[in-house]
Amino acid sequence: MKLVNKLSIFLAFGLVWLSLPEKVWSQCVQSSDPRGSCSGGACLTESCEETCCFNGSGWDCTNNCDGECRNWWECGCSPSCGSPSCGQGDGCSGSCSNSDNTWGAWSACSPVTYTRTRSNPCTGAAQTENCLGNITGTIFDATDYAICPGSMAGLGVTGAVTTATSTSISYNATTNSNGAYSISARSPDTYQLTVDPTADFVTVPKLTCQGSSVTLAGQGGAATRNFGFLRIYGGWFQGVNGSMYGRTGIESTIPGTMPLADRHLILADAGGTDGLAYYKSGSLNLGNYPGVTVSETGYQAASGYDDNPADYTYWKVKMATFDQTVWNGLGQPVYAGGPNNYQIYNYTGDVTINWSPSAGERVIYLINGNVTVSGNITVSTATPTFLMVAANGSITFNTDVTRVDGWWVGNSLNFPCVDTTPLDGICDETDVQFEGQGSFVGYNSITLSRDQNIVNNSQPSEHFTYRPDLLVNAPEPLYVSKYIWRYQ
Repeated sequence: MKLVNKLSIFLAFGLVWLSLPEKVWSQCVQSSDPRGSCSGGACLTESCEETCCFNGSGWDCTNNCDGECRNWWECGCSPSCGSPSCGQGDGCSGSCSNSDNTWGAWSACSPVTYTRTRSNPCTGAAQTENCLGNITGTIFDATDYAICPGSMAGLGVTGAVTTATSTSISYNATTNSNGAYSISARSPDTYQLTVDPTADFVTVPKLTCQGSSVTLAGQGGAATRNFGFLRIYGGWFQGVNGSMYGRTGIESTIPGTMPLADRHLILADAGGTDGLAYYKSGSLNLGNYPGVTVSETGYQAASGYDDNPADYTYWKVKMATFDQTVWNGLGQPVYAGGPNNYQIYNYTGDVTINWSPSAGERVIYLINGNVTVSGNITVSTATPTFLMVAANGSITFNTDVTRVDGWWVGNSLNFPCVDTTPLDGICDETDVQFEGQGSFVGYNSITLSRDQNIVNNSQPSEHFTYRPDLLVNAPEPLYVSKYIWRYQ
């Protein structure tokens, strides 16, 4: 029976006319109606009036008037979605989920395809993704370390290349400014790691912190591998038993790979005598490795000399009153020392010298030009022997020369490196050590360019030893000045 807006109710004590409230849609339908049959509180149909009745105090939507339930929200049905799958019903004429979002678990990563899969049990669709793991680490300078340090801050090697190689594939990554690298590699697989630490380091790792092999077992696997390398020092020089002077400073980076007793700019001789390092301006720079010092005694001074240098001009004037022989510059001259057993040769032009004085000869060359030393030159210590070359130009010691004795004075001294591609201006780092015994003076500059690559870590590229015997055996023109006395 259809309800009306006005009802007549007869009570025991008389007739009463009541005006009842008009039914409202929100009284009949819960706001959580999932089917959207209500909008803005307005009824889309009149069906609600057929299923709701007034219970004396309000509209009751849980029990209808005619005993029929047409909708769950009218009869108080409670939906159940405890295990929603494939859009199953909820028990109240609704559905629980969207089948497109229902997927099974991922399979294990395949060692053949290096992928894993999963499927949708509702639609039968399948998904596949690549299995990847991550290998990270730091390539660092381990020159000063015997074990892997706890922190590698400030030690990273920039531009090193790490390669991870399995039986069928390889990956590589280049380190950033902190020495860090990261490789994303397929999984599951086992990789061997190798590192190219750049030309500044020894290729074989000094420290392998977590091993050089990595096995990635599945999706998202991760491993850390750090490697430390021994630095290859650049060319450097060292002296023995003599002093060193640099007008604008002295710089020789002494490797920390040298034995502690040899980490000095000037070594002592067998008698314990070393020397003084001094400079008029600039500084003394020997690198930063612990234990590196100027010498055992530690003598150094910021001091210099500004008067006339003892260069070619000085010696030419000083020896002007002594007998000299004009030389043609074409080969070793015939020695004729005379009663005082010395001979002075002078020549104007560029010359090449590659011979040694015979034992007992005391020879001085005054060259108004440049000198090239193309062969080893030794000065005997068995008998009083002496050699001096003073050039009004540069003196260059060729790259294949390994030893030169004597006093060598020039406007500049040059010790070039081997460079088979001279246009690039980069040394080949294949030089041999130069051993100089005596005194070597370049009044404008001394350029020491030899580079032995890894051998630099165990010996200097240029090694100079002071020879007191040359001072003892120097002929008279070097230390005596002649004066002509006139009476007025």
